[in-house]
Amino acid sequence: MENDAFIIRSGVLEQYTGSETVVTVPAGVKEIGAKAFEQQPVEKVILPAGLQKIGDSAFYECKELREINLPESLTYLGKYVFCGCKKLQAV
Repeated sequence: MENDAFIIRSGVLEQYTGSETVVTVPAGVKEIGAKAFEQQPVEKVILPAGLQKIGDSAFYECKELREINLPESLTYLGKYVFCGCKKLQAV
């Protein structure tokens, strides 16, 4: 599946290419790939129920990220996922 803001293959969000500051990840995404949001100007990310994995450095250097929800279905959180997210208070 592809649209203007996401590259998604087989349930894996491989890359966010949009410019919105509030992002809702589409339902059906089971994994956020490594570096998928790296250095994007997102401030808030809404993750779908059913998300299972967030890959290494997925939100690396998202310096404006302030808010993100982690669904109960999450079973894997990679290394350095939120490294450089200086405005993120808690997840």
